[in-house]
Amino acid sequence: MREQRRTEPVQMEMTRSFPGIFTRGRGKRRFRTASPVPARRPRPLDVAFYLLPKRCEKTPKEEEQIVHMHAGLGRRTAHLDESTTHEELCDALKVLFPKLGSVTGGWLLYKPSGGWGSRQLNLVTPSDTGYTGVMLKSLSPGCKNLYIAPFQEELSTNPLPLTDVAFSNRPKATCQKCGLAIPLPLLTEHIKSCDIMDFCSDDNLANGETSQLEERQYMQECPVCAKMIPTDIIEL
Repeated sequence: MREQRRTEPVQMEMTRSFPGIFTRGRGKRRFRTASPVPARRPRPLDVAFYLLPKRCEKTPKEEEQIVHMHAGLGRRTAHLDESTTHEELCDALKVLFPKLGSVTGGWLLYKPSGGWGSRQLNLVTPSDTGYTGVMLKSLSPGCKNLYIAPFQEELSTNPLPLTDVAFSNRPKATCQKCGLAIPLPLLTEHIKSCDIMDFCSDDNLANGETSQLEERQYMQECPVCAKMIPTDIIEL
């Protein structure tokens, strides 16, 4: 009992000094306790980029788009977010367009004007930190199709082999004529010009239509079908 009487003044003094710790509030609390705010996840941002061989005043026409696709240029979609920096954007574009990795003179982004057909291209001026995810998001929804143009160079438009790294990430389908895996955007044009199997088919050889082959001075055995194929078209 004596010890209890001694501790009571001490508890009263501590309660007066620190009421928030040693007293229990009654009734409803006026202010809620602070709770940790969860980190906000960056929102995804999909932008379609079109790599041009050089600076152009207008968007390419349909026949030019086919040439660009065969050359490893053309349109591809990048999956970004708001936190993407300029350096991260450059790395992502080099994966989509391997040819862009050889550009040393810089590149700029352009957005097309409204309308149909070949449209005017307008420069997207980079900010102090370059082209970032926040900047790309600030563009109007209709400007999520951007064009990339080398600033001081010109990229080659010569067609690339179908086994080139530029087509490695493209979905492919097998051509029933030549048996090659063709990127889907190029399949229609490839089928129109693919006459290798028709030209060297067993039916044509059985019918005696070998004069066209014999007229070729340079023949080579195909490693796939083991037939003698003209050297100038054996790659196809």
